[in-house]
Amino acid sequence: MKKFPLTVIIANYNSGIFLKKCINSINNCTKVPSEIIIVDDKSTDNSLKFAKILKKKNSNIKIICKKKKERAAKARHLALKKIKNKII
Repeated sequence: MKKFPLTVIIANYNSGIFLKKCINSINNCTKVPSEIIIVDDKSTDNSLKFAKILKKKNSNIKIICKKKKERAAKARHLALKKIKNKII
């Protein structure tokens, strides 16, 4: 399947149980993004473990792990510096 030059940013904090459903929903769209960036905002649950499992199954996923909790806005801002597509 051809991927669309689009980046989706997911700011995550302790929502590991929802990541699989979120990624599946994104990848089931008519236009599958070529890049999905998950920014983990220093989660204390198994979010990072789930994200790494999803990354193994989906070549379009990138993971950014923050060293300290700073909220969703800063997580998204960090991801904006790392994107490769013009459409977000």
